[in-house]
Amino acid sequence: AHRVRLASPDKALSMTLIESFNVEAQAALLDALIKGDGTVEAARNERSTLRRRFMTSKREDADLFAALAARLGHATTTSSRMSKASSINGHAIRSVLMYLVTIKRRSYTSLRGLTLGEQDYADLVWCPRTENGTFLARRDGHVYFPGNSPLTGNTSHT
Repeated sequence: AHRVRLASPDKALSMTLIESFNVEAQAALLDALIKGDGTVEAARNERSTLRRRFMTSKREDADLFAALAARLGHATTTSSRMSKASSINGHAIRSVLMYLVTIKRRSYTSLRGLTLGEQDYADLVWCPRTENGTFLARRDGHVYFPGNSPLTGNTSHT
């Protein structure tokens, strides 16, 4: 906790902070974020696992949580929804846009049901190059290795 406060006195999560931790500390940070602003659902049976979720009103924090989970080898899905307006002790609480990052129960994502093919496209296309030839992409809340990566189809092995 002391190290986190020194690195981030405003309590803001950052990639620099995440990268400064070893794997054990990153796992502890992930668990602490879930305990503070998330939920854990019990396993449905002995073959299933817990479902862990993190919720925030800041898109940047949702993205950083998903990146932290990916660094630890977890597949995630990010979605958004409006919170319900309510009141506590007569004080109104307005409805706000919330981001929900779910750590998937499996460490992989199935690509069944997808149709592969060519498509005409007239807009900007990105083709990043990295030292090791791989990169992660995110689209519609799903993190995956895109088709121009040697790890194509391994949507959550990070």
